[in-house]
Amino acid sequence: MRRRRGDSGRFLGQPGSVDLVMQDGTRLRAKLDGDCKPLDYYPGFYLRPSGDGLICRDRDAIRMRSGARCEIDDFKTLKLKQ
Repeated sequence: MRRRRGDSGRFLGQPGSVDLVMQDGTRLRAKLDGDCKPLDYYPGFYLRPSGDGLICRDRDAIRMRSGARCEIDDFKTLKLKQ
């Protein structure tokens, strides 16, 4: 799954994942590869897309300011319950 760059918000979701809010309001959950404990200790992180402007599973990673990184394993679209 490939997603376009342009997220306007990021926050920690369930353990092993990060929830992203895109500019158009779409909410995605990025499931991270492995245990990825560094997110528990470093609330500051960023996502840098590749030169093509896309954020892709099995290629891109969440990076912590400490230098640690967690690769993105998959994406899930989140929808509000009605």
